[in-house]
Amino acid sequence: MTTYQKAIELFDYSRDLRRQFHVMPELAFKEHQTASFIAKELIRLGYQVREGIGQTGVTGILDTGKPGKTTMLRFDMDALPILEDTGHDFASKNEGIMHACGHDGHMAIGLTLARLVAENLQTLSGKVYFVFQPAEEICQGALGMIADGLFDEIAVDYALASHLWAEKPYGWIGIPDGPVMGGSSDLSIIVRGKGGHAAKPDDTVDPLKIAAHIILDLQKLISGRLSQDDKAIVSITQIEASDRKNIIADRVRMAGSLRWFDETTRDKVKTQLQDICDEIAIGFGGSAHVETEDQTIPVVNNKGLANACRQSLRVLRVDVPELKVDDQYRTHLSEDFSFIARQVPSAMLLIGASKAIDGNVYPHHHPKFDIDERSISLAVASLMQIVTTLHAQKGD
Repeated sequence: MTTYQKAIELFDYSRDLRRQFHVMPELAFKEHQTASFIAKELIRLGYQVREGIGQTGVTGILDTGKPGKTTMLRFDMDALPILEDTGHDFASKNEGIMHACGHDGHMAIGLTLARLVAENLQTLSGKVYFVFQPAEEICQGALGMIADGLFDEIAVDYALASHLWAEKPYGWIGIPDGPVMGGSSDLSIIVRGKGGHAAKPDDTVDPLKIAAHIILDLQKLISGRLSQDDKAIVSITQIEASDRKNIIADRVRMAGSLRWFDETTRDKVKTQLQDICDEIAIGFGGSAHVETEDQTIPVVNNKGLANACRQSLRVLRVDVPELKVDDQYRTHLSEDFSFIARQVPSAMLLIGASKAIDGNVYPHHHPKFDIDERSISLAVASLMQIVTTLHAQKGD
């Protein structure tokens, strides 16, 4: 029986897990019911389990008893503060909270894979280390688990993670070398001018006008001031000015997000942001101050491990004719698996999972977000195939 066929045999188990998790979503660092469920299932499967790592994180270790490598497999648990609008009979029972990013599927992948590993222990060597992480959505869970000893108990040779990807169809898997998901920095711009009455704008230095020019010029930043190799995105998403219709404020605050794939580009963009704001604000007689705060770093796939992943997935084409392994895809969306990937050679697999509702495919973090549940089995088969490859030979 092939690895994919083994995963398909467990499809009902995987689907039921996903739907149980979907019904009971919990926010970052509040995944108590979720974590307890996962811990009990790992114990039932024979894993050595630790709970409460990084507040609500759970780990499980299975030792084959044979010398070999140790691979970490990370799965995130938290949901989002979103009111669900899917109409599912397994919709969230926690009002205003929803698994709108696929983490319910990720946990189902993790537990199904844990079962497959336990059932095929005789074919493996070394140790397999399962990590169920809290608070990915706020980019704090990985750091919390690391600070709480994630790497202290066991030496890890490789780390793997997967993310169900709504933009791509079933059968597509993204595994590029190098940066695969972007770093994220919060952006704040304070523009100062001279306030006054809306009927006498000539007596003011309108910071809102300055802010409008800054917003327009920031769209030219990437194309005009950076090289083609410097990939970045600057998005202004908030603006606050006067709270009165007839008053021109003396201060405007803008906020947004900066996305980047390497620290050098990030630093270039930060410098250019301040230069652009200064040029415009001073030209109108005002001033501007830019502040950025990094939230997460890019997820960077280890070249050798990513290549090993791609090579090992070739055998899946026998069972999945639509399989397409993409080594070029990258996204500016962020993931705090990046902090684990900074510790050990790692690879993130993006697993195509798009599913239409009412004729539309809705993106991550949307109230109608959904996944093609077949993708759970494909993710399980993919990760199991990679684990088998990495652990197949004694002492490898």
